[in-house]
Amino acid sequence: MVDSSVQQLLEHAAGAFQQKDYETAQSLAKQACKRAPDNIDAWDFYGMASQELGDTDSAATSYKKALKLVQQAYKKNPKDGKMALRQIFLLMRLDRKQEIEKLLTLLQERHPDSPGLKKLVATYRLRQG
Repeated sequence: MVDSSVQQLLEHAAGAFQQKDYETAQSLAKQACKRAPDNIDAWDFYGMASQELGDTDSAATSYKKALKLVQQAYKKNPKDGKMALRQIFLLMRLDRKQEIEKLLTLLQERHPDSPGLKKLVATYRLRQG
């Protein structure tokens, strides 16, 4: 369950991000990370805003933290397709191609009927050439 104040911070961060106010989005996401250090969305937003601001070190650190949390959640519930897909997206942001390929293969075995996964695999492979 997400604390309502953290949820509000993330909603405001998302709004600021959509308005291309990346400094505000980063600041709000950072506050959310401090209040809820296990919140995947907070770390993901912080990473995205940091990346837009050119702070690649902070972005990478945030994405790695989010990835660790997602991997922990997926390990607890390997049937959670949402966490499986989030792993892929975070690995893409971190440009970790070998890990993406390995995970895509594993996920296709575990979730052969997932339309979201099929679409993601096709899109990813198309972009990789």
